[in-house]
Amino acid sequence: MARFNSRKVTVRMQGAAGNGMTIGPGPGDFTHGATNKGNSEKLRVLDRGAFDCHVEGDDLEQEFSITVGQKAESATSALVARVMDFIKQTGVFTPVTGLLPTQSVSSNPDIWAWETVVTMVLGATTATFTIPYCIGDYAFAEAMEGNSISISGTNNGDIVRT
Repeated sequence: MARFNSRKVTVRMQGAAGNGMTIGPGPGDFTHGATNKGNSEKLRVLDRGAFDCHVEGDDLEQEFSITVGQKAESATSALVARVMDFIKQTGVFTPVTGLLPTQSVSSNPDIWAWETVVTMVLGATTATFTIPYCIGDYAFAEAMEGNSISISGTNNGDIVRT
């Protein structure tokens, strides 16, 4: 049986106009949290202490994370895409003056939110997860075998699968 694996997956973060970057290289550890039909909580309703039915509650929020290897390059650049610049909307991704200006996918333009697109390809088969409303942070770790940048955050919106 053929299987997708991390060698056949790309992860792209992008703003409302599609400006963004494919991130990596990394160990292939992208994860996102649970979702379900309707992407909502299912609340149980009791009638005098006995189960009556379920009703929909709040939309679910999925956490996500990925670790990428830090390349031997400057941590910020006004000319070339950098992971930390994308998260902070600085450097080449500065909203107004950057070469790849990014606009938030949030309806509140003061909150920087992006979509994450995970694409898996194996032969003639392609599968995609589009995670629509991501906000997040990054952390840095140094290591003998290579430094890493860990990106983590949350998504608010139904994950689209194609």
